Amino acid sequence: MAALIIIAGTQQGEVFELLCSKETVTLGRGNADVCLDDSGASRLHAELQFTNNRWTIRDAGSANGTFVNELKISRQVILNNNDQIRCGTTFFRFDAKYQADRSTERVERTVDPEETVVGFKLPPAAVNLSHGIKNILQAVSGGIDVVDTAFKRDDTERAQRGWKILKENLQKINSLVLDMLEFSKVGEPVFVKASLNDIVRSAVDTLVQYAAPRNITIDLKTDDRIPLMYLDTDKIHDVILNLVLNALDAVEDNTGVINISTTLEQNSTTITVADNGAGIKDTKAIFIPFYTSKAKAGTGLGLPIAKKHIEQHNGSIEVNSVPGRGATFIVSLPRQKS
Repeated sequence: MAALIIIAGTQQGEVFELLCSKETVTLGRGNADVCLDDSGASRLHAELQFTNNRWTIRDAGSANGTFVNELKISRQVILNNNDQIRCGTTFFRFDAKYQADRSTERVERTVDPEETVVGFKLPPAAVNLSHGIKNILQAVSGGIDVVDTAFKRDDTERAQRGWKILKENLQKINSLVLDMLEFSKVGEPVFVKASLNDIVRSAVDTLVQYAAPRNITIDLKTDDRIPLMYLDTDKIHDVILNLVLNALDAVEDNTGVINISTTLEQNSTTITVADNGAGIKDTKAIFIPFYTSKAKAGTGLGLPIAKKHIEQHNGSIEVNSVPGRGATFIVSLPRQKS
């Protein structure tokens, strides 16, 4: 079986299996077989065809062209294993020998949601981590190939594209390592008397610059009755940043709305972050380490770290969501004596 693996772009890590029984496979933004979330791609961008036991690709009259190994194609081209295809800003690797990993599904049906390797069970967190690292390394490998080809042809523009892929994924490796270090820390939080509202405002102010270019509305309402509290200010700040960043990822440009509020309850103080995005299908899985459902693959540690920080404050974090109707995260901190 062959497959297209996205190694760079907003859908990095996604795999599209190519079935020989389907003679033509379309790529594009519309109702294409391989649907791209890429404004640089045309609605019908390119077509793959399976003939004479080989996969070929041709441009379908796209606005920005289709590239194979960074060469713009003007006719039908035969694809070889590990060829790179670019449509807009999305980079694919063509895998002519792709083998789908069905092991997780098999173990889930027969035993439990753990993967078995040589008689040993791997926890779901380790399975998720291994797949995440594999995707990053595939992208790094793809970037190296682009740069190597550019050096051979003394092509500066191509080298710059390859370096962009490498840079993006090296940053992901850096984020993954830092998040893993943060998640594994056993140190106790450092509590100081601070204003919860000020911490929330500071975090929100940091992210307004990301919302403005996308015309996303961020509405913040704080409860002035909330007294000073003993908090680890850095950890609470990180929690708010994480929740709002997730909301920014979830909402659409121009129509996105994120409502943030703090409220003094009878026995607790709450922080609510609500969005009108696509919602969350599995609200339990999002707190599993290394699990991520984002199109822009993250480390899968943001919410588990946030949960850990809140639990260190003897608080709790919950999420309510209906797919298609957004999500609401509620952080509850126990009310402290004055």
